[in-house]
Amino acid sequence: MANLSAVSVLAVSAALLAGCVTPRQQAAETDAMLTQAGFRVLPSGAVTGALLQSLPANAVAMSQVGGQETWYYVDKLACGCVYSGSPANLDAFRALQVEQLRKSEEVFRQINGFSSAHGSMG
Repeated sequence: MANLSAVSVLAVSAALLAGCVTPRQQAAETDAMLTQAGFRVLPSGAVTGALLQSLPANAVAMSQVGGQETWYYVDKLACGCVYSGSPANLDAFRALQVEQLRKSEEVFRQINGFSSAHGSMG
């Protein structure tokens, strides 16, 4: 039961900490991770029409292009650009997201005096 309470407190506090970051700052952090993962910024106008309309803003989405799986991220907050990547780029991006979450969890634990004895979320 103590582990559940620690996890609950951790989850709520992580959500509150995330609230301290503006949407534009969060988008800029996401852009940096996309670039680090190998996604490339497409030239303005490279994605248009039905494809652009089908892609959600500020989320990773897949589309088949020329028979190949291509992942897109439409950033309407930080750069107003579109990122494009392969399945391998998506895997690298997801790994970076997990690492960022682990770092945030560790910062939370340090701030709130939690030790590794309380368990880990991941």
